[in-house]
Amino acid sequence: MRDAVEDTGAIAADAVALAGLHGGPGHERVRIEWLQRRLADAPGSRRVDDAGNLVWTFGPPPYRLAVLAHVDDVFGEDTRRGVTERDGWLCGPGIGDNAVAVATAVAVGERTGPGPLAVVFTVGEEGLGGLRGARHACRELAPEAVLALEGHGLDRVFTEAVGSLRVRLTVTGPGGHSWWDRGRPSAVHELVGVVLALTGPPAPPSISPTLTDGG
Repeated sequence: MRDAVEDTGAIAADAVALAGLHGGPGHERVRIEWLQRRLADAPGSRRVDDAGNLVWTFGPPPYRLAVLAHVDDVFGEDTRRGVTERDGWLCGPGIGDNAVAVATAVAVGERTGPGPLAVVFTVGEEGLGGLRGARHACRELAPEAVLALEGHGLDRVFTEAVGSLRVRLTVTGPGGHSWWDRGRPSAVHELVGVVLALTGPPAPPSISPTLTDGG
């Protein structure tokens, strides 16, 4: 068994290789193909599902746990890729979100024995992906529990979830053209108000009167 230093070095090498590949929203296929080659001799079974996720399973279903790590990042195809080391830190587009997590999932999976476990490298997490790959994996695999893995470092582990809520919002109004609709409420103005309400300070809690004996 490799020691912790060797494990960290292998994870970092995989993360650097993955972050060097284009993989913005809608362009994850090159990373999925890289993972297929990387895991060619690994234990378990692998397949690409209908959403484009790479599903790596150990044992037959039902699965007690599914570990999800998204392969896409927020950077466009014109982004200059590459990772450099600065004062002991790996720096580059996508290295923390989410190449380190994907590489960690690879390392864990390579040491996993038979059991009801699924590791899923998902697509469609960033941008307008709307968690498409993760949602598909959860519906198809129906695991008892799900762990979403995000990586920004190899020296500490955080177990708190920040959550993700995405909505599609349509705003309409009677206003329109800036000339002949001048003075009429515009959907743009209403949308700005919504944004300010969402990003502004929270409203103070409402205070209800309290009744006391003899008060």
